[in-house]
Amino acid sequence: MRRILALVGVVLSAVLVPATTATGATPVHRGWATYYDQSWSPRNNCGTSAALLGTGNYAALNFYASPKGGVGAYANGSNCGRYIRVTIGRKCVGVANAGNLNQGFCRGGRLVDDRYTGAALTFVVADSCPDANAWCRQDAAHLDLAHPALDRFVKAGRVLTGLGDGGNWNNRRISWTYVAAPGYRGDVHIAFTKDAQRYWPAVVITHLQHGIGSVRYLQSGTWHRAAPVGSLGQELVLGATVPNGTHYAVKIVDRTGRAIHGAKAYRFTLPRACANACSADHTPVAYRVG
Repeated sequence: MRRILALVGVVLSAVLVPATTATGATPVHRGWATYYDQSWSPRNNCGTSAALLGTGNYAALNFYASPKGGVGAYANGSNCGRYIRVTIGRKCVGVANAGNLNQGFCRGGRLVDDRYTGAALTFVVADSCPDANAWCRQDAAHLDLAHPALDRFVKAGRVLTGLGDGGNWNNRRISWTYVAAPGYRGDVHIAFTKDAQRYWPAVVITHLQHGIGSVRYLQSGTWHRAAPVGSLGQELVLGATVPNGTHYAVKIVDRTGRAIHGAKAYRFTLPRACANACSADHTPVAYRVG
């Protein structure tokens, strides 16, 4: 079954093509997975654009925890930009595996192994699944995966194609866990968002090995916590080093609690192109650390 989401929102990061080696020991989540085709214009629900992802292997986490609401794995955007290692499980056969609200999955059918069972791939979290169906409302570990990425799963060192076909997919069982960005190198990327200016200095921060834990900015000699824009986990509003100024200093902590660069500050200036307001979806900035 194919599900298409029309989502708005966020800038995501990672200029890395996910590899196949997981790192770190985190809990394993087990649930079901649907797929979707990108329809962001111009940003996804994390606040990033497709151009900032650097990969077509992106996933949406569940926005809700239950039909009554609550916080799902998306965690109001706090897991945006993290990497997850997804392993394909059994397929439902004998019935269409539809996600009707208040009804079980694969009801009347049975779960079987096939040649795709055990195949794995790393994705970056770029989106949320807020739909009013059973997938997003009754399965806390549900994932929505980028459709083209279904033909990139690897098993025993071989890329397996054909998983994205309706007959091979049928909304699979999956397991997944958070991992470090594979093959990570470089440093964070910082860009001002469209319409940002000195009176609304909104930036997108991407390309972290473990996603954003918190961001603080320096203003008038005091460090303040930057607030995300709604549930857009990678878009935050800063303050300048002096109120309504154009120079900025920020410190970043990742989702593991590690202070990036040992808590040294990233220092940068509002680009001239954004003197009145940024016109591009994202205007990158050069920075220095220290």
